[in-house]
Amino acid sequence: MHDKLMSLWKPTEALPLIDFGSDFFLIKFQREENMHKALHGGPWFILSHFLTVRGWEPKFKASSTQLTYSALWVRLPELPTEFYDLEIFGMIGSKLGRLLKIDTCTSSTTRGRYARIYIEVPLEKPLKTHLYIGNHRQTLLYKGLNILCTSCGGFGHPANNCPESITVTKDQNEENKQLQSTTSTNNIPLKNKEWKTVIFPKKNIHLPKQLPLGKE
Repeated sequence: MHDKLMSLWKPTEALPLIDFGSDFFLIKFQREENMHKALHGGPWFILSHFLTVRGWEPKFKASSTQLTYSALWVRLPELPTEFYDLEIFGMIGSKLGRLLKIDTCTSSTTRGRYARIYIEVPLEKPLKTHLYIGNHRQTLLYKGLNILCTSCGGFGHPANNCPESITVTKDQNEENKQLQSTTSTNNIPLKNKEWKTVIFPKKNIHLPKQLPLGKE
């Protein structure tokens, strides 16, 4: 684990690692830039498994802790420049989860093709494909492929490891075999596509129609 993390993060210091059990580990940082990269540079994967990184919490107990939230980057392609407003980004973040950070180029309106925000999302809820800012329909792209399950819409596991997936036995009839072919998903390598749109159906999420506009 230690060597894999060093390869992922490439820190400029030695990082001690403590195994707490229950698949939890503690990393101690001395330099702010190394900790910032670990917390905000993801998503991170080790052998195709998604790695959740979060700050230390007092009275942490690995055996009784359950992961219910994780953080990821969300891209807002072709967001109109009049919506480059901190209050609007905050409202978007609140509809998806909790806003943690706005990309520096986004906050200064220098990234013309898309805006990018870093949010904390609940693992048990499906990710949204889009939302509305007034009457503008905004597509959402998520960084990382294997973290998005196209079977249940959940976050943190690929479709081939989905707990809600249907298992079909070999001795079932042709109708069941057809069902199997429609519910199974190939495991696509992460390197082939870094950003993707979730393709499962969702309800539209509407923000208030009257929103403050940022300066152009």
